[in-house]
Order: sequence, then C-alpha cells, then structure tokens
Amino acid sequence: MLEGAKKVVVDASVVVKWFVPEKYYEEALKLRDAYLNGRVELMSPRLIIYEVANALGFHRVYKLSSEDIVSAVRDIIDLGIIRRLSLEGWLKAVKLSIDRGVSIYDAVYGAMALISNGILVTNDEELRERIGDRIRVIMLDELDL
Repeated sequence: MLEGAKKVVVDASVVVKWFVPEKYYEEALKLRDAYLNGRVELMSPRLIIYEVANALGFHRVYKLSSEDIVSAVRDIIDLGIIRRLSLEGWLKAVKLSIDRGVSIYDAVYGAMALISNGILVTNDEELRERIGDRIRVIMLDELDL
C-alpha cells in the first residue's frame, strides 16, 4: 500500500511497536527494516521521543525499566529519523489542529507528511478519519512491504 511512496512519516502509535510486541508490531518492524534497507525514508518530528518514552513508561501491559526506556530513546535518535518541522510546517500543523479538531501533537505528524510530500503511517484510526482527506494516511495494518 505504499505504492511507490519513499517518504514516510511515522507517529508514536507505530514506533512504540518497535519496542513492545503489541498488535501489528510485526508490520511496524517490517517498516523499520524497509528504512534500514534503504527502501523508504522514515521521518518523524522530535516529538516522537517524548511520546514514545511516555507511552513506554506508562504502558498498560508491558512494564519497562528506566534503562529500557532510555535505550528506546537512544535507538530512535540513532536511527536518524528525526526531522525539524519548518515554520511553514508549524503553520500547517496549527491550521490542521484547529480545522480538524486534532491535538497539535497529531497535527505535527500530518503537517510533516504534507511538507515532505510523503505519507503518514499510523495505528490511530480516529486520526485517519479526521485528516485522511487532506493527507495521505495509511494504517499500519494496511502496509504491504
């Protein structure tokens, strides 16, 4: 379902699955591996570090140690996927947040996909419903890698 897309923005609902075996974690790992093999360019705003650390720290099922969480943060940084959102991107994010009633956190991922002319891969169906007509959004379980 990536249909030739090379630039892929991933949100925390995807990246968390690189560290805990939640539903669709295999698809998340395949996407990460596609990046490591040079088949796609993954990107995410710096926000990803905070969201993933928070999600892992307060996970309902898996209890990760502080060391495991810091290791996950280091892994994300070392992957080299973090991109800075431009001022134009911030303008799009704020507008998307207000117009579509999504958090600025979610809107930043969408704006990054818009600015990069890429797609957003998420596991958040509500987010796709709210912004999917403005941004190309693919659900994690729909990936065909």
